[in-house]
Amino acid sequence: MHKQQLPLTPLNLMDRRSVLKRGAAASALPFLNATAQATGGTQDLGETMRVLSEYMAQAAVSPLPVDVIEHAKQHIMDTLAAIVSGGKLEPGKAAYRYLQQHVSPGKCSIMGSKRTASFKAAHDKARMNDPLTLVQRSKVVLVKDEALSALLPTRVAIVEVVLKDGTHLSQKVEAVRGTPLNPMTRQEVIDKAIDLMNPVLGQVKTKQLIRTVFDLETLPRVQSLRPLLQA
Repeated sequence: MHKQQLPLTPLNLMDRRSVLKRGAAASALPFLNATAQATGGTQDLGETMRVLSEYMAQAAVSPLPVDVIEHAKQHIMDTLAAIVSGGKLEPGKAAYRYLQQHVSPGKCSIMGSKRTASFKAAHDKARMNDPLTLVQRSKVVLVKDEALSALLPTRVAIVEVVLKDGTHLSQKVEAVRGTPLNPMTRQEVIDKAIDLMNPVLGQVKTKQLIRTVFDLETLPRVQSLRPLLQA
């Protein structure tokens, strides 16, 4: 693959602490949205914003809590994986078409046949059109629920399964995996990053980038990340 030179970005001007703090702040935003939703609006956010502002101000002169550092690293890793995957690359285009067409039944059938839904599997055209997969796809119906849509940005879904003997199974998922109310583990974030970045960076560079991000506090210069983000 042709080696691309990245343009000058604010990354050049940041130290590793700034990167961690920005990642921590970005991780906190969904929690603020959830708080606003739970309180019925932004009226009660005054106290929340005061506490958060005081915390961020103190963070400049005090050590970051271990759990905050961990969440920031995971957020940074997830963001870099999305950037590397890229909207102009074929995987990104496929994802965009996937969302446009709302082919959730196809993804469900992939999960049923492979017990997982990796990015590659969910966009495997040959498997998606396999006769056995098509049979499973025909059994899946996507139904929009206005009541659940009203809960956005919290994404809630109800999965219902009717077995051949008439048994009805139902499971309500209160939050999508990977969101603040249902966060992924570090290993799940790493697995997702590998799935997205391996096709672009290759296995060696992908593993090196992941190790570097999760050991960010020992990195002498944040600029050292730049070569690892180049294909």
